[in-house]
Amino acid sequence: MRMAHAQKWRPRPQLVLALVAGAVIAAAVLGSGGPARAQTGTTVVFALGDGADGSSTSAALASYVKAQNPNRFFYLGDVYETGTASEFSSKYEPLYGSLGSKTDPVIGNHEYANRGSGYYPYWMGKRGWTQEQAKHRSYVDAASGWQVIAYSSETDMAAEGTWVASQVAKHAGTCRIVMAHKGRHVVVDTSHNDNSGQEPVWSKIAGKTAINLVAHNHIYGRLSPLSGVNVIVSGAGGHGLRSLGSQHHTVAKSKTGVATATRLVLRRGAADFRQVDKNGTVYDSGTITCTPA
Repeated sequence: MRMAHAQKWRPRPQLVLALVAGAVIAAAVLGSGGPARAQTGTTVVFALGDGADGSSTSAALASYVKAQNPNRFFYLGDVYETGTASEFSSKYEPLYGSLGSKTDPVIGNHEYANRGSGYYPYWMGKRGWTQEQAKHRSYVDAASGWQVIAYSSETDMAAEGTWVASQVAKHAGTCRIVMAHKGRHVVVDTSHNDNSGQEPVWSKIAGKTAINLVAHNHIYGRLSPLSGVNVIVSGAGGHGLRSLGSQHHTVAKSKTGVATATRLVLRRGAADFRQVDKNGTVYDSGTITCTPA
């Protein structure tokens, strides 16, 4: 009697495709060390300054920002009143300390005097940085292709201008965010004006940068592009909110009297922005385009 041969199992083509696709997705997620958002080519950023004062206004905005779980957080300076180690511990840490591993800070004028005991030790401990990295740093965001340059507006500006220029030269195109506490050209509030001392940096980024992100002025404001640069003042983090002053440039949009944060979604060739308050109410929005590297 002839025995029937067992048939070899061959997967259906549709099943093979499904198995391969699943493996690719799993590898992408595991390889990125995080969620699949890296596949989409976008990075969500929240940014603000002048907020770490321990007030309920600042705390409410901080709660909203943390709830959004951004990929990155840019703190644009000023821990009140003088940025001591105690103030970092009691005012900044409860608000934004949980975002420490994804935070890019810049030093503000309020914490500069005590930088040796406050700002530098805090951020060197949080991020494992050297003091030089805590002072200024640059990198290219892998998901979106945008370059981020964070510099100190509180030090020797000629030297910072030279350093910023060296970083700009490393990355082609204009998809670049350059940020500091103070800006050269700003939306003026009732206490702070344009800062001519920032010219050594501005001259190196004009025409080469899509976004200049600053604070210091306790308002939200966005200028019409200057030399191709979109200046966004996001200093309405909650401390001592102010009104608009006399302007030197065309203001595309502003919002005063409300604590707000800037939300950026970075993607190849563009950044979508919104200015939002503690409830997610939008006061300004749009898209900034740039030339990719």
